[in-house]
Amino acid sequence: MESRIRNRIIFATLVVFVAGLLPASAQTLVHHYELNNSLADTLSGPALLDDGGVLEVGGGYSFGGNQGLRLVGPGIGSGHYAIELTFSLVSANPLNSFHKIVDYDEGNQDSGFYVSTGGTASFAELFGTIHSGSAGAFQDGVLATVLVTRDSSSEEVKVFVDTVEQLSFFDTSFDSAVIGSGNTLAFFEDDIFGPETGSGFVRNIKIYDAPFVPMPPMAAPPITSNVTPDPNPASVNEMVL
Repeated sequence: MESRIRNRIIFATLVVFVAGLLPASAQTLVHHYELNNSLADTLSGPALLDDGGVLEVGGGYSFGGNQGLRLVGPGIGSGHYAIELTFSLVSANPLNSFHKIVDYDEGNQDSGFYVSTGGTASFAELFGTIHSGSAGAFQDGVLATVLVTRDSSSEEVKVFVDTVEQLSFFDTSFDSAVIGSGNTLAFFEDDIFGPETGSGFVRNIKIYDAPFVPMPPMAAPPITSNVTPDPNPASVNEMVL
């Protein structure tokens, strides 16, 4: 009993210590699209607009080329935000070309977030500069969670895939990651310079009012036995049936 109590005290102390090392969360979830047979925002914001895809019975939204989703009035015009999407690309050969995932200017510019050749996270600035992460961040037909963030004070843009940072750059020249005058975000739809779209599936979309760094999932603490071994175990020959 004493050993069990001691282990619980030690574990509780470690939890409090680790929590004290983590920064306080400053972001607020402002839009949450669970896509459970509906395009509605669970936080009562504007609903998504679809362009020909299908809401699946078991949840999520399947789309073909340029059959993505649009959000008018996302409330991140200041360029200070985090956009989180859980999706997969399932077209015939989605990882051997560019596929636009997030568009900021109603398709009028080539800038935005892409999945590019080799399953790579890429962000294209206006006038051609492309920032890319490591190949293999995305796999055909496998769900991945992407977080695109922008800090208005530093103008730094970051992209994470499954909590791993893939790329970062300072959006100081052209505001390529700032929503345009049309006040519309588009997901999985190309611009007038395409075609750079593919088929896929999106499970949910979240939008926060501030950037943040995603935390990897914490491993469960090891399970320890509370049984004290007998220092003088009986041998087989000593056991009485």
